[in-house]
Amino acid sequence: MYNWWKKLTEQQRTDYLALSLIGSFGFIFLFLLTNWVFFGLLMLPFLVLSFVFGMMQDKLKKEEDLSKPKSAERNDEQCQKQSDCADVACAVDVAPTSFFSKKEYALKVTPELCDKPVYGSYFCEIIFDYCVIDVETTDLSPKRGEIIEITALRVRHNQIQDRFTTLVKPVGEISSYTTHLTGITNEMVALSPTIEEVLPKFFDFVGDDIVIGHNVTFDLRFISWWSYLTLKKDFLNRYVDTLSLSRKVFPECENHTLETLTEVLSLPRSAHRSEADCIATKALYDAIKATALERNIDCFYADQVASVNPSDIVPTVSVFDEKHPLFGKNCVIVGKLPISRVNAMQYIADRGGINATSVTRKTNILIVGDPNSSVRSPDGKSSQQRKAEELVQSGQELSIIDKKEFIRLLDL
Repeated sequence: MYNWWKKLTEQQRTDYLALSLIGSFGFIFLFLLTNWVFFGLLMLPFLVLSFVFGMMQDKLKKEEDLSKPKSAERNDEQCQKQSDCADVACAVDVAPTSFFSKKEYALKVTPELCDKPVYGSYFCEIIFDYCVIDVETTDLSPKRGEIIEITALRVRHNQIQDRFTTLVKPVGEISSYTTHLTGITNEMVALSPTIEEVLPKFFDFVGDDIVIGHNVTFDLRFISWWSYLTLKKDFLNRYVDTLSLSRKVFPECENHTLETLTEVLSLPRSAHRSEADCIATKALYDAIKATALERNIDCFYADQVASVNPSDIVPTVSVFDEKHPLFGKNCVIVGKLPISRVNAMQYIADRGGINATSVTRKTNILIVGDPNSSVRSPDGKSSQQRKAEELVQSGQELSIIDKKEFIRLLDL
């Protein structure tokens, strides 16, 4: 019976213990109220169950305390730190070796590990080159569950360029609940690679890309936990979370699950499979960018550095789309964008554009962001914008575009 008790989740054990106590006290009350022997007889099995459940719970707690090093007494919730943009979690507990029947993992916990972030920092800019990631798991906690499917989509110039996706063979069995939710069965993963084999290939595919996901910290906790557990390797890529962004951009939605958002916005539907969820998340991120700009919602922000030297920006690609509107165009940026100045200039260079710092007769496009706090003119226009307007009036072919149009051009 104790083995059955150990297999239950913490919530299930709590529920069973609570029900037995409620039954015991309920029948005690009825027996004292009526003096009916019948209620007294019904009270006895509930008292016995309460005693047995309590003893098993006490024994389980003692076993867990003995198996956990003193340096690991602080758990995730106690060790979480918060920054302005996102949580930073700490991996400080040991792997539940009793959970695994075929193989045991052991994570050596050190005092320094408590201050070790298990995933990178939040990235607050609009981006066009990134990887979308998603995992399917057997539990909500990486300490109790395993990754059974993982996908990454590589996006370049806002287009899906390549993909990495695979099922993963877990150490434990996949429950019927997980199969019902994801459609992934034990038979499907029987010949799949293990997490030790998958993660190095996943890391090679993602590289240093910023990663995007819906409630992506869930995925990052699993990837980081199992990466450190099996490979002693960190995964600290910066990330963007479409869940937090969607709450700001679509506050009118009843909830902000991926399923609800894809239905409301008529996007590709998610299906609790990692590749389908990645495709849905990519479409959701596109919708978030477009809607945020359209509604002028300030959910993206970036460090605006005006002193970037254009000569320091070199293209990261060797082949350009000569039909792109930015190709061969001399571009100048003024004001604040939802992209850092250096990244905006990099995007221009990667599309064959030419960066410049001031408006001249060579300028083809002036990109106007939100006014800087240093702009004092009543109309909010900078001297560069007024000069560009004068050149346009004199007959020069010069386009003045706002941040919405600039982001749209980068999306092409």
